[in-house]
Amino acid sequence: MQFIKIFKPLTLILLLSAITLSSTAQEKIITAEKMLQQASVKAKKQKKDILIEFYASFNPWSKILRESLDDPEIKRILEKHYIICPMQIKEISLATRKRETPGGVEIFERFDNFVDTSYYRETRKVPTLISLDAVLKKTGQYTGFPATDKETQNFVDMLRLTLEEKAVVKAKMMATYRELGPPNAKDIMERAMEEAKRDHKKIFLSFTASWCHWCHVLDTAINHPLCQKIFKDKYVFVHLLAHEDDLEIHKQQLGASELLERYQGRNRRGIPFSVIFDENGKYLADFNGFPSTNSKYAAEYSVFEEMLKKTGGITNEELKIIKQAFSLASP
Repeated sequence: MQFIKIFKPLTLILLLSAITLSSTAQEKIITAEKMLQQASVKAKKQKKDILIEFYASFNPWSKILRESLDDPEIKRILEKHYIICPMQIKEISLATRKRETPGGVEIFERFDNFVDTSYYRETRKVPTLISLDAVLKKTGQYTGFPATDKETQNFVDMLRLTLEEKAVVKAKMMATYRELGPPNAKDIMERAMEEAKRDHKKIFLSFTASWCHWCHVLDTAINHPLCQKIFKDKYVFVHLLAHEDDLEIHKQQLGASELLERYQGRNRRGIPFSVIFDENGKYLADFNGFPSTNSKYAAEYSVFEEMLKKTGGITNEELKIIKQAFSLASP
C-alpha cells in the first residue's frame, strides 16, 4: 500500500512532465502562417519589408542561395531592410519532409506567379525569394539562382536596397556562384564553340539522362572503336542532362531543359535528342531518339545518315563503318 501511495504521485508528476515537454515542442514548431504574421508585426514596427526564402535541401541551387544569404555582409544589408522568413518546402525524401515548414507550400502557392519552364517544373520551383511589404502585399519575386550578370542584376533590382548595397550584394553573389555553382548549359556551349572554332569542327549536342537506356546505347555506339575516330574528327561532343528524376535533378545543368524545349519543341518528346550546330552555335540539324539499324526503322536511320553527311561531310564509306558499329552496339 505504501508503494501505491508513492507510485501514484510519481506517475502524475511524470505525466505532467510529458505533457509540458510535448507542449514546449509544439510551441517550437512555428507554422508558415504564424511566421508570416509575426514578420508582419515586426515589419510594421521596424518600418521594414518581408523577404520569404523558399528552399529545399535536395536542390543545389537552394544550397548555394543559402550560402549567399548567410554571407555576413549580405545578411547585414538584407536585415537592415527586411524581416527574413526562411521556409523549407517541397522536399523529396521522407527524412527531409519532416523538416518542412508546416503550411509553407500553401504560403508559396498564395504568392507565387512564376511562369513555369521545364527546368523549374523539375526543380519544384525552388529556390524562390518573394518580397512583401509590411501588410503582406507582394512586391517582387525571384525564382532560381542568379547565375549570370544579367540575372544577378535582375535579382538585386527586385530588392529594396540602395545602389551601393545592390552593387555589394551582386558582387558577392556572383563570387559565390563562381566558387560553388556547377557549369550551366550556356557556359558549356560557349566552351564547345571555342573548341569547334579552333579545331574547325561542328558541335554534336546530346540531351541525355542517367536513367535513359537508349542514351547510353547512343554513347556506346558513337564511341565504338570502329567509328569513334570518324565522329571525333568531325564533331565536338557535348552532353547535357535533362528530365532527370527527383533524386538526380541536382546533376542537371542550369538551362539544359530550356535548351531542349527550344530545339525539340512541344510536338516531339523523349531522349536521347541530338542537335548539330556550327562553330558559331547556329542550328544545323537534329535527330530524335536512337538511330536503330533495324530494317524496320530504315527510313529513320537514313535521316540520321543524311544529318551526318550534311553537317560533318561524312563519306559513304564512313557511313558504312558507322552503321556497322551502331549494329554491334544496339541490343
